[in-house]
Order: sequence, then structure tokens, then C-alpha cells
Amino acid sequence: MDEKKSADLKARLKFFLTHPLVIIGVILIVCTAFGIVYLRQVQTQQGLSSEIALANVLLQQTSTEQLTEELEQVQAHLDEVQGSFLSESEVREVDIIDAVYEGALETGVQVASIQTAGVTSEKVGGSTYKILQFKVLVKGTLAQVLNFISALDSESEGLETLILSKASISQSGETCSSTVEFGIYMRSE
Repeated sequence: MDEKKSADLKARLKFFLTHPLVIIGVILIVCTAFGIVYLRQVQTQQGLSSEIALANVLLQQTSTEQLTEELEQVQAHLDEVQGSFLSESEVREVDIIDAVYEGALETGVQVASIQTAGVTSEKVGGSTYKILQFKVLVKGTLAQVLNFISALDSESEGLETLILSKASISQSGETCSSTVEFGIYMRSE
């Protein structure tokens, strides 16, 4: 078997040695491929260089006073947003469930089940938040299910701090089922 492999290798080598045009063709193809990749990299690098130059110009034009003012505006907005988070004692599971059923009623889906998965904690930036986890199973047409998911994600009243973590949809004929997992973020007390 080794002799057969050796003979096959010798035959291939002899072919390439006796057919220099094949070798030249292969080399040209490889060089062309490398050339194309190189040209793309040069274009990308030129684009990034111009973006860096623009950023440097903007940085030089920005004064410390402007940055301080913008920082104060961002801090005020952050304080406002953090103030919109209810504390753990202000959030009642029944209110969240009512809001889910209201969203289901408005979008025409049927709520098959709602489960709470308890409260977890998550540190975001410099703040720690409690998260009340829910898992909801709804059924309806595809349009109804998508409208329900969209309604949950649109900061409905009582659900302003809702964050969707997972949504899966399965379809059987005209009926769709969707399992939606979400959390209500709350201030730690």
C-alpha cells in the first residue's frame, strides 16, 4: 500500500513538473486571492484612519466645560431613570400578572400559564437591582403572539422596567404557542 501511495505521489509530482502552465496558473490564482484580500484590508484601514482623524478633530473641538455640562445632563437623566425603578416592597406579583393578562386581552392571545421564577439580583454599573422573574405561555395566531410580545416590550403601564430575556414561538397549523421569559427590575432596599 505504501508503494501505491508513493507511486501516486510520484505521478502527481511528475505531472506538475512536466506541466509548468498548471503550476503558473495555481500561483497566479493564489497571488490574485492574496491581492484581493490585501486591497480589502487597505480600504478598511483607510476608512478607519479617516474615522480616527475625524474623532481627533471632534475631540480637540470639545471643551472641558462642554464635557462637564454633558456629564451633568447624563447624570440627571440617570437619576431620573433610576427613580423610575420601584422598590421590591412596591412591586406586587399580582399587579404584574394583571398587566400580562391585560396585554393578552388587548392582543387576543390566551394565557395558558404564568409562572414566577423567584427574585434574583444583578449588579449593573454601580447599582444592584432585584429582578422578579416570570415565564408566560400564550397561544393565538402568529400575529397575535407577536403583538403580545411587542406589547410586553413596549413599557406598558406597570411594566416599565420589564426586560425580555427569552421568547420562543412554535406553530402547529394556524395556532402558535409562545413561551416568554422576562424580569421586572426593582431597586434593592
